[in-house]
Amino acid sequence: MALTAFSRAEACHALRLCAFRGEISEGELVQYLHIFDRDQSEGYFQAVELDMEGLFQDATQLSHRYARSHGTRFLDVLHVAAAVQVKARRFLTFDKRQGKLAKSVGLDVRP
Repeated sequence: MALTAFSRAEACHALRLCAFRGEISEGELVQYLHIFDRDQSEGYFQAVELDMEGLFQDATQLSHRYARSHGTRFLDVLHVAAAVQVKARRFLTFDKRQGKLAKSVGLDVRP
């Protein structure tokens, strides 16, 4: 599974927000971050680099085409554009609007 620095940063941030909201404990936060690091070091994720200029161009095109019909936030558009850029086939998300956008560009969306 491809993992960009962008998606890694947001995944870790999302876990920290869960701790802030009280959805997970501080101990669980540390454990989940450790598991994420371990999975990456064991090769479960494949680190890929993004062309940032191209990413913003692609995201702008997706925004132009889908923003009015899908209501997707721009950060979520960036994630879908990143998946397209790295030629991902599968897209993992729990966000319904982001998932709708990912499906619209041909990605297999999974929670």
